[in-house]
Order: sequence, then C-alpha cells, then structure tokens
Amino acid sequence: MSNTLDNNNALTAAASRAFFRSVYTYMFGALGISGIIAYTAGTPEFMNTYFISNGGISPLFWVVIFAPVGLGLLIQMAYNKLSLGVLTLLFIAYSALMGLSLSTIFLVYAMEQLHPHFS
Repeated sequence: MSNTLDNNNALTAAASRAFFRSVYTYMFGALGISGIIAYTAGTPEFMNTYFISNGGISPLFWVVIFAPVGLGLLIQMAYNKLSLGVLTLLFIAYSALMGLSLSTIFLVYAMEQLHPHFS
C-alpha cells in the first residue's frame, strides 16, 4: 500500500512539474512578444505616425488600449469551445496587443518631444 502511494505521489509531482513548466514557457514567450512589440512601437516616430492625429489622440490609440480587454474576455468566455490552435493564436494576438497597449506608456515620456506645448 505504501509503495502505491509513493508511486502516485511521484506521478503527481512529475505531472505538476510538467504542467508548470508548460505554463511558464507560454508566459515567457508571451512576455517576450509583448516586450519586443512595446519596445519597437514605443518610439516617438511610431507614436506620432499612429497614435497622434491633428494634435490629438487618434481613434487607433483607443482601439489599442481597449482591445486586450475585449480579447481577454473573448478567450475567457470561449475557451471550452475553441481548439488549442485557435486559443494559441488568440493568446499570441493578446500578447501582441498588450505590447502595443503598453507601448503607449512611452507616449507620456515622448509627449514633450512630440508636442512641446503639452509640458
């Protein structure tokens, strides 16, 4: 009986390690995607081209800010109905949108450079 419990505990521990390794691998990849996109899109040229229009904030800015929330809700509501491939693509899209959304933080620091009258 004790030997069976030890085998079950070993299998459970191995399954837990494999599960968490998988989760951390996906999260590391998603953070990498978000970070690279945020760094790339966080330039004054990108901000001025896509997020600033006619001296104000463009509609694309608002889409980029709120799209991760909508996509997160979609993933949460439909994860039982979607295939693993579709969920993976949605997760990659979510991490890319989060990178774009986080790149807008650089807008605060670049605002003085883009439009000196905002200071």
